[in-house]
Amino acid sequence: MREVRSGTPSWLSYAISGIIERSSRLSRNVIRFLASYELKSCSVISPGVMNSSSVVQRLAGISGALAVAAGAYGAHGFRRSEASDYQRELFDTANKYHIYHSLALLGAARCRKPALAGALLFVGMGCFCGPLYHQALTNDPSFSKLAPIGGSLLIVGWAAMAL
Repeated sequence: MREVRSGTPSWLSYAISGIIERSSRLSRNVIRFLASYELKSCSVISPGVMNSSSVVQRLAGISGALAVAAGAYGAHGFRRSEASDYQRELFDTANKYHIYHSLALLGAARCRKPALAGALLFVGMGCFCGPLYHQALTNDPSFSKLAPIGGSLLIVGWAAMAL
């Protein structure tokens, strides 16, 4: 298997690049999906009924599982690679923000506007953590311009939880 500069297998680099390239289309679809659900006024929701709170809560669970898996890879696989200290720092930063904001998604599921807050946090995580993971793994900074946009979305997502 062909290796890229940082010692990451080429299939992983292509997969990460494809995910980040499709993030804007996915972001729009996630926002539409989350916005299509209305929070039910009753406190007991029958099993099988999806509302925005349960969708955001499920996204939080999936995101948290991915963050833990990425952290395990960072601790056991990535640390032993030929990556520079800067690449390791990028990976640690991405993973830290990924875990923190996965937990924030759990809180967003309980706020007054879970679809709005959840969508902003979810898209913000993708736009902030995705380019950092990509650059850490491939040493390619081509997507790094998305990180400030993602950071801004994370800030707005936290503010949306206060609405």
